[in-house]
Amino acid sequence: MENEEKSHLEGVSVWLEISPYKKFPKLDKRLKVDVVMLGGGIAGITAAKMLKETGHTVAVIEEDRIVKGVTLGTIDKISMGSNMIYDKLISNLGKSKA
Repeated sequence: MENEEKSHLEGVSVWLEISPYKKFPKLDKRLKVDVVMLGGGIAGITAAKMLKETGHTVAVIEEDRIVKGVTLGTIDKISMGSNMIYDKLISNLGKSKA
């Protein structure tokens, strides 16, 4: 794994530590998918995974490597635990207002 990218904190970014480096080939043909996700950061990868789980075909387009851009220097996370408040909002207000 490459460790040349350092986070703004001490050490190596947690995202680089947990995501294996993989060099993908350049896209050299036309590809037909339902959704094209531009950017392979935490938000792009998570959105792509969730779309795949609902049956969509997805292509993630990343210029360099996943989790290297904005995600590299962040400690953000995407969590499903906070959905409890959304369940309450949906039950009280309805799905469209929540």
